[in-house]
Amino acid sequence: MTPVPPGSTLDEQVRAAGRKLGDRNEAARLAALALEQPLAWIFAHGDEPLDPRQTHRFAEMVDRRAQGVPFAYIAGTREFFGREFSVSPAVLIPRPETEHLVAWSLDLPLPDDARVLDVGTGSGCIILSLAAERPGWQCVATDISKEALAVAAINRGRLRLPRVGFLLGNLLQPVDETGFDLVVSNPPYVAAGDPHLIRPTWPRATPISKTATYASNPKSPSPPGRTDWVTSRSWWNRRAASWSTEAGC
Repeated sequence: MTPVPPGSTLDEQVRAAGRKLGDRNEAARLAALALEQPLAWIFAHGDEPLDPRQTHRFAEMVDRRAQGVPFAYIAGTREFFGREFSVSPAVLIPRPETEHLVAWSLDLPLPDDARVLDVGTGSGCIILSLAAERPGWQCVATDISKEALAVAAINRGRLRLPRVGFLLGNLLQPVDETGFDLVVSNPPYVAAGDPHLIRPTWPRATPISKTATYASNPKSPSPPGRTDWVTSRSWWNRRAASWSTEAGC
């Protein structure tokens, strides 16, 4: 961020950051994050000067955001289905649209002790949300990334859901899919040849290679003895522009 004179007020620094980012509201959100204060406090205390430590922290966050790092990665958290989840570049950022997948799953007429699998769990937001909403469900999730499972484990601890299991492996490799009442998945699938992949975005999207997708009507569950599959199809073509500033699953 362009240096501001020593002793500059909070409002002056937010204005300077807003010019750099092209969005003063986002600059104010970063200031709230840097100062560990509510957003309303930032607007109410604009005349207060920032000390050097606060100025440096705020400027560092603004610079990262200007480089295209999503806000959620800077904050380290993202809200999903009414709960706060830890996120890092090891996982995609939970998006509001993915909450529909959770809602559809909760609407299914499943037994109170249903066995549920989340394929490619990432941050764990889907399976942990289901487990929190349905305490009797037996929930397990897979992911090919050790780093992603480490983030999911952090979220499991935050939400106090020790019964949720996480398995390392590609897609269904670590499990027997026939043993589940419900399989959910929202993998980061984008075709390898998609022209949007050449754009300098953060982070780079995961190609579709080795990713199987399934679709079912959540209002028409499978017959007894079969597994319901609920997946979210990619909305890449509709939301491609948003990837330049925010990445999500």
